[in-house]
Amino acid sequence: MPSFAPVPDVPLTGLNLAESNLFNALKENVEILTGARVHAVHAVTNDRVTITPQDNQQLKRVTAGANGYATSYANGAALAAQSGAIVIISATDYANLISDVQNVANDVGRLQTVVNSLIAQLSGP
Repeated sequence: MPSFAPVPDVPLTGLNLAESNLFNALKENVEILTGARVHAVHAVTNDRVTITPQDNQQLKRVTAGANGYATSYANGAALAAQSGAIVIISATDYANLISDVQNVANDVGRLQTVVNSLIAQLSGP
């Protein structure tokens, strides 16, 4: 970042109240824009943010579709008290679910990295 000459203090005499307020506001704004404030206040300019836009989320919709097999147990089976059929998911659906969860985890990790980098850049030197 370039260096800037300090802005002199606004004189306390010779100015009316409106002029004094105007010059004090201009001095403060210039110091913020140039990063010359002692209070660690600084403006964020385009050259300080180097994060590039990221691709959109990879997982647009869930591929696991709750496809399974409905099974009923005959009288005397261990689960005879179960009312209705029991649905057991297919191996393909299970694999799709694992893949979907992994894709979401990858997206979250990628976004977390971008957000952390952006926060670091906006925090300044």
